[in-house]
Amino acid sequence: MNYQPTTTEQHVLWMLIANSGEAFLGDLKLKVNPGVRESLVRTRLIEVEKRQRPSSRRRVQSIYLRLTDAGWAWCNRDMSWQKPRGNGEKLLNALLQRLKVLFERPATVSSLADFINNSTPAALDGRIRAACLELGGGRDAVRIRIADLRKRLADVPNVDLTEGIRELSRRRELTLYPLDDPRQITPEDEAAAIQSSTGVPQHILYYGGIAS
Repeated sequence: MNYQPTTTEQHVLWMLIANSGEAFLGDLKLKVNPGVRESLVRTRLIEVEKRQRPSSRRRVQSIYLRLTDAGWAWCNRDMSWQKPRGNGEKLLNALLQRLKVLFERPATVSSLADFINNSTPAALDGRIRAACLELGGGRDAVRIRIADLRKRLADVPNVDLTEGIRELSRRRELTLYPLDDPRQITPEDEAAAIQSSTGVPQHILYYGGIAS
């Protein structure tokens, strides 16, 4: 793709990068007019949809942006912040240029997407959300065994995944529960359980925060 995004469009792309490639528009802390979004969609650099916030009990649909493969590829290829303004953007531009050199070396992180998706707490949050939706058949508020979630994210260290789940619980994006019927608890459930603050093992969760 030879399209060169405008400075404003590049800001949107890099803000999405900082949020692991996807985010609610309101969370980007950027003023993005519809024309900018439409241009990025038309050039297939982002996708836009309406989605309910997981932590919200109101049935309000918010604008959600996601980088496409082409969007990731453009950022990975360009690796620069056009027309940097101020010391912060100049520093970011210098850092991006150094990262580009790193990604081009063998036996290192191969791309910007790999670096982002495996190096930030926000990235882990996104992976947990995605795995919960996959295990729940694309629906919120579906009972998910923590053991199944650990299997789905087997490459994530248990301690990191546990802390990631606890953080989403603290933000009320998901709710943890124990299995009350001992007959339903398997050895895998016991091994995967997360201890509550009172020491009660939590074996299941409901992504979306509200059990159905």
